[in-house]
Amino acid sequence: MKKLILLLLCLMPLLCQAMSENDISEIKQLMSKNPIFINNLDKCPADTPPNKKAKSPQDYTVAAAYCRNNTLACYKKCESEQGYACYFTALNLQQNNQKQAAEQLFQRGCELGVASACTNRAAGAMTFMDTLTVERKQCITRTFEKSCRWNDPWGCTMYAAELIKNDDSEESYDHALDALIMSCVYGKSDPACVQGMELKQYILNQRD
Repeated sequence: MKKLILLLLCLMPLLCQAMSENDISEIKQLMSKNPIFINNLDKCPADTPPNKKAKSPQDYTVAAAYCRNNTLACYKKCESEQGYACYFTALNLQQNNQKQAAEQLFQRGCELGVASACTNRAAGAMTFMDTLTVERKQCITRTFEKSCRWNDPWGCTMYAAELIKNDDSEESYDHALDALIMSCVYGKSDPACVQGMELKQYILNQRD
């Protein structure tokens, strides 16, 4: 099977820009003092609350632009349990090569119900850990399942990929095809859809 690759870069370029060293340093310092981030990467995102997806910002583009231009202030909104602020801050930190802090913020965003944060955290766990135990692999699959259940296109594409990678059976193919229904919700040119359709074609070819 052709391996699907989820780029752990900014999937939405308009959200990302270079941050000042002072802002990066202050965010990391604030995170180090906040108990919510202590060992939070040891948790499996799939097993954390809530059980339902957080409501998207009323104007997603405006919220994204605010966090792009005011990342430190955005982070402080994250500390006030605004999940999308955690997610947008994580994207900016990730783009600025602050991987651990970004992973911690994706984790927190997921805990606050942001589907894309769950997807990014699961994808990050594939490469962030030195070794992938069976338990960790199962966590990654369950987390993609969770974000797919919350209708995140990348989550569905990655969940489908994990299903057939872990169990190359007809039952897994069926579950994967069901998941891929949501991969193209943002159109056929969306990267999640492009890779999702490649995976769908692979499954159909296997059945010929």
